[in-house]
Amino acid sequence: DPTAALDAFEARAEAEGAVIRRGVPAQSVGEGNLILTDGTRLEARALVVAAGFHAPRLLPFLRAKIRVTRQVELFFQAPPELPAVPVFAAMEEGFYGFPLQDGCIKIADHRKGPTVMNVEQRLPATAQEEALARAWLRQRMPALADAPPGRSGVCLYDNPWEDRLFMGTGTGT
Repeated sequence: DPTAALDAFEARAEAEGAVIRRGVPAQSVGEGNLILTDGTRLEARALVVAAGFHAPRLLPFLRAKIRVTRQVELFFQAPPELPAVPVFAAMEEGFYGFPLQDGCIKIADHRKGPTVMNVEQRLPATAQEEALARAWLRQRMPALADAPPGRSGVCLYDNPWEDRLFMGTGTGT
């Protein structure tokens, strides 16, 4: 549960004295300080900006260094005869997944997807993206390859432009 995990990390950080600011872009970052567009100056021994795919928007000077990509996650209804499935990753093939949760098994394509310019727009998985996942399942988890779809989602990854893992569904090198 990523949301619960992030909430727990945030609560712990605040308990240790961290100051958390949301949605205020940075105007500049210097050694030990951060100046926000609202005029606030934050000073610290260390700054951690955990903005993920929002980083290019919140830190505009990073736009040329970070590429945001669309990463599809598909959830398939698990057939009753399917044995327990552990967390798995076949990173050399680009796919990973999670065990049964809410009646579905998650399959996701970790290969870098297409670049996203509008992070607010998260279109649902396409038939082609589902077909790629099912083709992989036919090779690795045949009992799940024809399972009814549960739901789908889209994650957004923040990647350095020089990342060499752009392959498969993506448009990179």
